[in-house]
Amino acid sequence: MDNFIPTKLGAELEITHIVTLHDFKYTPDFLFTGESHDFWELAFIRSGSVGVMAGSNGYVLKSGEAIFHSPNEYHNIWANRDAAEVVIISFMSDSPSMRFFEKRMLALSGDEISIIDKLLALGEETFSEPPNILYQKKLNIRPDAKRGNLQLLKLCLEELLIRMMQSSEIIDRQERKSGEAGSKNDRLITEAIIKTLTEKIYGTTTLDEVCSGVLFSKSHLKALFKKNTGYSIMDYYTHLKVERAKILIKEGELSISDIAELLGYASIHYFSRVFKSKTGMSPTEYKKT
Repeated sequence: MDNFIPTKLGAELEITHIVTLHDFKYTPDFLFTGESHDFWELAFIRSGSVGVMAGSNGYVLKSGEAIFHSPNEYHNIWANRDAAEVVIISFMSDSPSMRFFEKRMLALSGDEISIIDKLLALGEETFSEPPNILYQKKLNIRPDAKRGNLQLLKLCLEELLIRMMQSSEIIDRQERKSGEAGSKNDRLITEAIIKTLTEKIYGTTTLDEVCSGVLFSKSHLKALFKKNTGYSIMDYYTHLKVERAKILIKEGELSISDIAELLGYASIHYFSRVFKSKTGMSPTEYKKT
């Protein structure tokens, strides 16, 4: 080692785990109520235009742009009017340098997009499932995956993030802020609640059960739903049941008692009381009309 002075190689940032590696094609009617989790997420818009929620704010992003979501930040994404293709990469890192990406939106260069393409190609070589499974919770390694592929994925992702820190164009979040995107997110959540209530129409559910699948506080969801529908959540549930009961009564194939049981009411008397409170007549009187 005489006369040689080694230079220690440091690490600006380190990725410890990869959680998801997705390539999605969103249709204009794609419905997702958002999520939050304890790891980082990068969303890159390969084509089209998307609406994005980050926390309580809505934004619009275009092809070639990316947004980072910090751990535990609520976020949602959807195609904005037309179809869009979006790459989602989520990962874990405790490196202090990751603070650079907090509340960050970036316009990517061709070199950075090439690295994303390389990541996706490595993912297909390494993991068993295709990259478009929406609710995939684990990346399963292929039996025939090449040695060293996981390390290459780690190095590739670290290179992508470092190059973004060095040269990516930072997008002013205020310029992309969109009240329309926020309203769309509220509509998506309202539609998701209605879908859940409709699926539970033959049976029973509670407010806690309905709200458990949507990542907002119960008080926020109650206010949001009331604003968008004019109903409380459980009043709307009753409204759906009564409207379905009307259809079943008109069809005439089931007795009033059977309809009450089918719709999850404990007794025909309670069902009749609820029905009359909403329509002004009992089920029997409604049947006569």
